[in-house]
Amino acid sequence: MKRLELFFCLVIILAGLLVYFNALDNEFVWDDSLWVTNNVCLRDGSSVKDILTTDLLSKPGRKFDYYRPVQMLSLMLDYRFYGLNAFGYHLTNLIIHILAGLSLFCLLNLLFKDSLLSFIASLLFVVHPLQTSAVSYISGRADPLCALFLIMSFIMFISYRGSKKLKFYIFSFILFVMAVLSKEIALVFPPFLFLYDWRQLNSSGRDKVIACLPFAAFFGVYYFLRRLAIGAAAAAPHKFSLLARIPGGLKSISEYLRLFILPRGLHLDYGFPRISFFSGGAILGLLAALFLLYYIFRSGRKRKELFFGILWFIIFFIPVSSIYPLNAYMAENWMYLPSAGVFTALAWLFTRLIRRGGFFRPAGWAVLIAFLGFFSYVSISQNKKYWKDDVTLYRRTLELAPRSFKARGNLAGIYLEKGLYAKAESEYKKTIETKPDFASAYEGLGLVYFKKGDYSEAVKHLKQAVRLKPNCLSAYNNLGNAYFRSFMYNEAEESYEKALEIDSGYVKAINNLALIYYDRGWKEKAKRLWLDALRIDPDYKPALSNLKIFFGNGSFKGD
Repeated sequence: MKRLELFFCLVIILAGLLVYFNALDNEFVWDDSLWVTNNVCLRDGSSVKDILTTDLLSKPGRKFDYYRPVQMLSLMLDYRFYGLNAFGYHLTNLIIHILAGLSLFCLLNLLFKDSLLSFIASLLFVVHPLQTSAVSYISGRADPLCALFLIMSFIMFISYRGSKKLKFYIFSFILFVMAVLSKEIALVFPPFLFLYDWRQLNSSGRDKVIACLPFAAFFGVYYFLRRLAIGAAAAAPHKFSLLARIPGGLKSISEYLRLFILPRGLHLDYGFPRISFFSGGAILGLLAALFLLYYIFRSGRKRKELFFGILWFIIFFIPVSSIYPLNAYMAENWMYLPSAGVFTALAWLFTRLIRRGGFFRPAGWAVLIAFLGFFSYVSISQNKKYWKDDVTLYRRTLELAPRSFKARGNLAGIYLEKGLYAKAESEYKKTIETKPDFASAYEGLGLVYFKKGDYSEAVKHLKQAVRLKPNCLSAYNNLGNAYFRSFMYNEAEESYEKALEIDSGYVKAINNLALIYYDRGWKEKAKRLWLDALRIDPDYKPALSNLKIFFGNGSFKGD
């Protein structure tokens, strides 16, 4: 590597450290509780086999359609080193992001032999605020991981094309597999590989097809592993049909392109509002899509940098374009991988301007520096004004997206934990107004009334929660607790037993059912249940405490 290229790499590293240094002391937020803080799999030493063949996030009453074993493995490694210290997880995210930026620099330099273009594109990639939702958010790690492995896979493939050495092809395939097991968006890499190989690389038609076949064939292996881990259960039907989702996908194109240039109002929950085909955003998105597709089909090898950038963006945008039913019409972290194409195209424009000479050279550098400074400032601000902690995240989300029922419900949950019952009650009620069928809001409101001693209201709202979400363990357990405090022991027993029908190892329901048995004088049955709870979780304190009272030296503990 030449001295100038080493200097460029050093600047990319320093830029990444500068922009994300203030995110290292941020807390766990949003789904980090699911992936890290409440994920018992990180602590029980699950094997690689379990990671590959089991949906470690799901449990009875809670089903997730996530199969990202490499992300899970990386979090397990973090836990081994850092425990539940969020600093270490943020540091890992930052390292992966910087490595992805360096890999992009190496890829573009390998493809185009233009270190300035590669440097500008990679620098934009590293500092742009759209990336903060994938870097500053620990659970967003799947995107940088996937991008890192996929870019390295393409580097190895290009090296194979240039040298015909099989080892590069094998490395390329292995890295592709790692990318797919980091995030499923990588499954569209084979079509990109074929199209780029067909248009830009010097190889025969037969070689192009044969080289791409193993990559395409891996889809079958992936599908088998995913079915093994998650099961064959069909996903819940999306509330919008494909025809109704298309306007959102079109509008997202115009919105993303705006955010690449003017990244203001960034937030986590864009939801799925009803969008018309005739809305301004959808029309602009359609025109942009038609232009990009026209360029791809009409361009040859003359502007290969633009061809690469546009093709990369289109291919990796398709999986997040609302063609496949997703939980929102757009999300910032979905642009992490496609953004490499956009920044390549922008870098091509800047290098063309700078190399024209005369007035254009200083003007080009001035505009580029202004963009980089603005993007860096917004990213640094975003780290603290948005991703600092849960309360900051939810409040800022609600400022930008007042109808985000998830953010409002989570904020209410924080108020509940802190004992701010009036604030929690108010936020839960607003959540229900926004989303009348949101079971978690009814459960939370029921818990507020339970804490306030209004057990009849607690029962009313908890019953609504289990009606809306019949497999919710915590709702049945909390409903049982409300019945128990209302001296309605038969109803309490029925609620705990319902929870145990869903998950026979749910220690909270086991413990609370034992309390009812003990209260009724069935001491041996109660003792057996407490011992069962301790066999499932030897450190479960309420069961330990209640066994002590059984022997006469403790106090009852419900949960």
